Amino acid sequence: QRVILQAERVAVPEALFSPGDHGMTHTAGLPELVQRAIFAVGGEEAWRMHFGQVVLCGALAKLPGLRERLAAELRQMLPEHWPVTVVAEEEPELSVWRGAAEVVRDPAFRRAHFMSRQAA
Repeated sequence: QRVILQAERVAVPEALFSPGDHGMTHTAGLPELVQRAIFAVGGEEAWRMHFGQVVLCGALAKLPGLRERLAAELRQMLPEHWPVTVVAEEEPELSVWRGAAEVVRDPAFRRAHFMSRQAA
């Protein structure tokens, strides 16, 4: 079976940025959600923590032009003295798994969150 995408190739990614144009009137777009997350920390603290640096994770990060468009829209929304960088791994669909795998390698994390069968 084969599915041919035409207008959907533009409409689906566009809904990430302008959900109101696609019937989702009470939903913020991706740039607004990132801005809210940054400012939820507090402006000055966010600046010190380099919150203008955004990492895209998951398969959607592979959408052509997503990284560039998000960077351009965030640049307009964040204070102009903040650097804005949006990056994605070469295989962003695996980035969350890689991060979790790195965390569980830490022996202190394993002792705090897992119990061996002998201890149970």
